[in-house]
Amino acid sequence: MGAATAMDVAGESLPANVKCIIEDCGYTSVWDEFSLQLKDVFGLPSFPLLDVANLVCNVRAGYDFHKASSVEQLKHATVPMLFIHGDQDTFVPYDMLDQNYDACASKVKQKLTIHGATHAKSAQVNPELYWNTVGDFLGKNF
Repeated sequence: MGAATAMDVAGESLPANVKCIIEDCGYTSVWDEFSLQLKDVFGLPSFPLLDVANLVCNVRAGYDFHKASSVEQLKHATVPMLFIHGDQDTFVPYDMLDQNYDACASKVKQKLTIHGATHAKSAQVNPELYWNTVGDFLGKNF
């Protein structure tokens, strides 16, 4: 959930001390991720379960799953951003990397694919490439 949070704030007015954002294996939206998990983990369709859960959250907490969208927030991003994702990630599908990257309005953006990495394992699968890329990105943008 940290990557989604980082992408969500990228679309907000940020304090001057936020120079860049690095996200690793972030999803496109809460709705997309919940739908995927209902299907993959529980073998259930998103309708009507997700719709009912969304309604309950709206009534009780004023929170709408449809509005929790990294893609929408990234359309307003202004700070440099590095997107990282493993191409074997099935928990947050790899194709979400391109959707997030393409939505990002930042003039400075970069993406890194770690081949063979599953969810949140990119730094373990190829630590040299991962940390060199992070270091280079910070060196140029911090």
